[in-house]
Amino acid sequence: EMTDPVTMDSPTAAQVKVMLARCGLSQTDAADFVERDARMVRRWISGELPMPVALWQLLVDLCARQDRAAEVEIEKLKVSSKKAGDRPIQSLIMLVRTQDEARWRGWPCVGAYVAVVRRIVEWAPKHITILPHYPTKRTVANMAD
Repeated sequence: EMTDPVTMDSPTAAQVKVMLARCGLSQTDAADFVERDARMVRRWISGELPMPVALWQLLVDLCARQDRAAEVEIEKLKVSSKKAGDRPIQSLIMLVRTQDEARWRGWPCVGAYVAVVRRIVEWAPKHITILPHYPTKRTVANMAD
């Protein structure tokens, strides 16, 4: 369980590791996201240096935004599935291939977007099967228009 970031001095190395995994951030992604060098992230993860609380809060905020995004999608799925009753249904969810595609969707990296998709898959009602798929080049071009 995470400690309240407002009242804590700084997160432990273990908390940083867990939060990065939950947010879907590699060490490099995390460094880019908090605008620090990847060596600094490694030092936070190793416990060599404490992660500044302000930067920890950025991760906490990202995680909360990911949770909200997944909850919104789950609610949309529930509404659309009401028509099917309790019959099993399938729903496609688009994945991203590049950092640019992830940023276009409002996420700092592919991993952060995939973390949202993972929540949707895990949290979806049992009668809804989520089928992640990659868009075709045509789909991507249509989205850009």
